[in-house]
Amino acid sequence: MTNILITIGIPVYNGERHIQSCVDSILKQTIPQEQIEIIIVNDGSMDRTAAVLDSYSKQHSNIRAIHQPNTGGPGAPRNTIISEALGEYIFFVDADDFLGEEALERMYGMAVENGSDIVLGKFVGVNGRGVAQSMFNRNQAKTTALQSDVFDAIGPTKMFRRKFLLEKGIRFPVGICTAEDQPFMVHAYILADTISIVADYPCYYVVNHSDKEHASVMPASPYDYYSTLDQSVRIIKLHIKNQTHQDLLIAKYLKKEFTTGRSVSFASSMISKQEKTAWLSELNRCLFSWSNSKIISHLPTPLQQFVSCAKTNDLQKVLTFFSEDIPDAG
Repeated sequence: MTNILITIGIPVYNGERHIQSCVDSILKQTIPQEQIEIIIVNDGSMDRTAAVLDSYSKQHSNIRAIHQPNTGGPGAPRNTIISEALGEYIFFVDADDFLGEEALERMYGMAVENGSDIVLGKFVGVNGRGVAQSMFNRNQAKTTALQSDVFDAIGPTKMFRRKFLLEKGIRFPVGICTAEDQPFMVHAYILADTISIVADYPCYYVVNHSDKEHASVMPASPYDYYSTLDQSVRIIKLHIKNQTHQDLLIAKYLKKEFTTGRSVSFASSMISKQEKTAWLSELNRCLFSWSNSKIISHLPTPLQQFVSCAKTNDLQKVLTFFSEDIPDAG
């Protein structure tokens, strides 16, 4: 294949029930198929995923299935996609989601027009799935992580300029199955010169499948989780030397975490009191490591109150905080 504009990269594990609707949505795109390559990395699936992918690759010359032993998470498969991709842009798609028919045409058009390093396409939640919305109020041709709310969309289902990822050495952590995409996205967001946003068309449908094991609800230790988040904060501190900008970016990252991350969801979860105490203890450690008064001052008032409460390391105070009627943190 020549003149590949976009590589669609799909990591998949045990995805036989949903991968077809995902791939079919790509095959129905308004952009010509000869300008698209679809690389699907089968990460040691135990079901019929391999057979489904091989069938697609036999029928469509622009589909390539790569089968590899299980690596324990989507990071390694996505790194394989970065290494194998030929497209000018790489669009990471999850195997159980699907695209709007004009998604690639509109997102690539925005990218070419603005020389974008990253393009976000409007998300739509399906079957009750919550999605990021704050950055999709309007189209934005050129913005940055400092100027926008893109940190609210911390997942990797975006379009990236391939040379940008290669030249900046941006890769996914390997062997991590909880929040492994956050260091990657933080790294990409803060180094991107131009981020573009397509808000006037539903590009990416995020599906809530009843049989899907979301990483956000799968078991994880607080140590592993916060070790991953530590990586994100270290990346910001390493690359952003302007202290004012560094503080603001860390605040944007913490705002997302303290709004929808496990730092708040553990309080209402079904885990034991002992486990909740462990989560709070690890959160407390990280708060003292990550933040200062200037960073906290950038957070919405309810989140400043939460941080103050969490820093007491008193589980009952945290549980009481969340049982009260507090304003929206957005």
